[in-house]
Amino acid sequence: MAETKRIVPKYSMQYWLQFEDGKALKVEETTERSLEAEANDYEPDYLETRISPKYRLSTSRTFTFTKDLTIPEDLSKRLVALEDAENTPVTLIRTLNYDVAAGTPAPETALIAKQATGALNVDPIADGDVLQMTGSVAIQSEWVHGKFNATTQAFTPDTTKASR
Repeated sequence: MAETKRIVPKYSMQYWLQFEDGKALKVEETTERSLEAEANDYEPDYLETRISPKYRLSTSRTFTFTKDLTIPEDLSKRLVALEDAENTPVTLIRTLNYDVAAGTPAPETALIAKQATGALNVDPIADGDVLQMTGSVAIQSEWVHGKFNATTQAFTPDTTKASR
């Protein structure tokens, strides 16, 4: 009998910003959010080949988001306070409420997660129909895989998996 395939919906993935005080705040009310990778490749020039090899040396990753300014909300308060700051140290946590490998939902106390440290920069408040804030986190470390408890805001690394 064939397995039933399901699409994992977009809302299954959430992003959290954890600040130096240990508090993790969910990035909600976003109009845009993306985690982008920019490759740093090396292509040597060989005179005697028609096809040159291409090597990936590294990849830089940046998480960007645009969110509506909502009050009262802890993340909006924090972003407004950081509007003029540069390179604020944060930990970016990406969670999934579905364990794709096991094919089962993940409870709020054990979300499938990965985290990395980075530097947060916040653009000035943009006015329009709704006030919005745009931020970007330049990832500065390797991803660490594990579980995230949304209730206690605690990340537990998976010691059986090596970081990628």
